[in-house]
Amino acid sequence: MYYCPDCGTEFQKPKKITEKHGLSGPPFEVYLACPECGSKAFYIKSTTHCRCCGAKLQKGAVEFCSKECKDKGLKLRKEQIRLKLLKSNGALGKTVAEINSYNNRYGTSYSYGQYVDLLFQMEKKNAKRRKKENLRTIFNSGNAA
Repeated sequence: MYYCPDCGTEFQKPKKITEKHGLSGPPFEVYLACPECGSKAFYIKSTTHCRCCGAKLQKGAVEFCSKECKDKGLKLRKEQIRLKLLKSNGALGKTVAEINSYNNRYGTSYSYGQYVDLLFQMEKKNAKRRKKENLRTIFNSGNAA
């Protein structure tokens, strides 16, 4: 069994990739990669020691030595995925970083949904304010003429 830390996928057999580099004949570059994300940074998954604490597994135990280690290990994995998402350059990663920045700046703890709703409400208020300003400008310019 293999494990890819980049995407968190477990797989039986890595994908074999042949890079021809524009050549019509050998020598070609051949390497193995994760079948899910194409990363070369996968490794053989060890099933002899606990994935959380590193203790040697008893006969019949798989991946974790106890329920506590399993819960802790899965929680840590979720945190790793969350941190990786924060570092990503996608729109969601940027929004999550913006939310964390806002929460740190104003001492709040808004979730993604709460923050998006807050932005929506602020935009509605700003639209009303702009509408009033436009009406005032139109009214004042009408009186001046």
